[in-house]
Amino acid sequence: MREDATGCGETWCMIYGCSRKRMGSPDRRHRCALLLPLLLVAAPLLWLAQQSHDQPPPTHDGCPRPRPRVALCLYGLNRALRHTVPSIADNIWKPLHDACATIDVYYHVWRVPAAYADTAARGGERLETKIDGAAEMVRLLRPFGARGYIERQASFDAAFSKNASAYTALDKRYGGPNFVNLVRQLASLKRVTSLWRTSGQTYRAVIYARPDLRFLDPIDAGQVLAIKPRTLLVPYWHRWSGLNDRIIVVAPDAAAFVGDRLALAPRYAARTFLRAEAFLAFVARTHDLHVEDLALRAQRVRADGAVASNDRCLEYCSLALRDICRGDCRTLAPEPAPLAVHVGGVSPRRPAHLPHQHARDPTTAGMYTPPARRRRDPTTPVRAHTLPRRPIIHAGGRRSRRSATMRAGGPAARPAGTARTASASTK
Repeated sequence: MREDATGCGETWCMIYGCSRKRMGSPDRRHRCALLLPLLLVAAPLLWLAQQSHDQPPPTHDGCPRPRPRVALCLYGLNRALRHTVPSIADNIWKPLHDACATIDVYYHVWRVPAAYADTAARGGERLETKIDGAAEMVRLLRPFGARGYIERQASFDAAFSKNASAYTALDKRYGGPNFVNLVRQLASLKRVTSLWRTSGQTYRAVIYARPDLRFLDPIDAGQVLAIKPRTLLVPYWHRWSGLNDRIIVVAPDAAAFVGDRLALAPRYAARTFLRAEAFLAFVARTHDLHVEDLALRAQRVRADGAVASNDRCLEYCSLALRDICRGDCRTLAPEPAPLAVHVGGVSPRRPAHLPHQHARDPTTAGMYTPPARRRRDPTTPVRAHTLPRRPIIHAGGRRSRRSATMRAGGPAARPAGTARTASASTK
């Protein structure tokens, strides 16, 4: 017993700092017998407390710590953010915030003159529309704690013009305004990508979106936060033989490929004309990225607040109609908008790109049927200037041309004088 008490006394002596002379006293033995079971119970509790320190308890709002982070990147030219920022807050920021995500907003915007001459006036926007541009974008994104910077578009244009000749040599269309706007957009996308990559944060997903989009649906926060590696989430509508690039949700390990795809533009332009949707599909194939549908509709809004004419039909699109909505969806509108396709024919102001689009987009086959060619009344005389002029060779080797009557399926060949008299009599 004395050895047990002495051993116990040595244990408590380490705790209380007692001297060796007092270890064997009856009081010490009694205290050891009472507190030793408490020590055996307290030790596991201390170990569990130490383990739970690595996983903090949920906060008062029920979200775990740390929250998953999502980067929302806005880029390009600001034309209509004052019309679209409420939908961005309600349909992008709020669903992610309610799903316990922390949203970091980044932006890069071009500075342009206040009187902006829009090159996409054919889409419904006035040529000269007053906009605040970069200053307005900074002001509207300040409540979100956005980080970014402004760059003069004229400076970029001057630098790019030195390299534009390489594109122009491939295709004369590369000198047009649509190509220049696409290059500006991709350059702005590259700059905003560098912002979140150098932030030092670890993100669950990255969202690239144009600032002129008015969102019609709340984003599926669960789909965004559960995105798989090397995966793209792109809208199912307006893919135009490629992938819709207006809003993209991408996994962080593939976000750099998408955000910096301007580096692949010369390689793709050498093969075919550089189009935004087809180019994004080329990037996804090049880097072997998996593509999934994003059930999120958005309409482009012009500087004057009007919705682009070919985006109004998106109100009638759904995943069940994805095969139609991936091309021109204006056939779904009950009252076709201007430039819409009418059932059984075509409107007088049909867009010039649509017939060519159907030739290269198999998913829109059958959506547009050209009107049947009118049959000519056989009793109506055929005018000479509407007939093909093909040279014929007579038996003697002399080249001449058939008269209008002969080309129209008239009587057999006659001597030259007879044909001349017959043609003169018909006048």
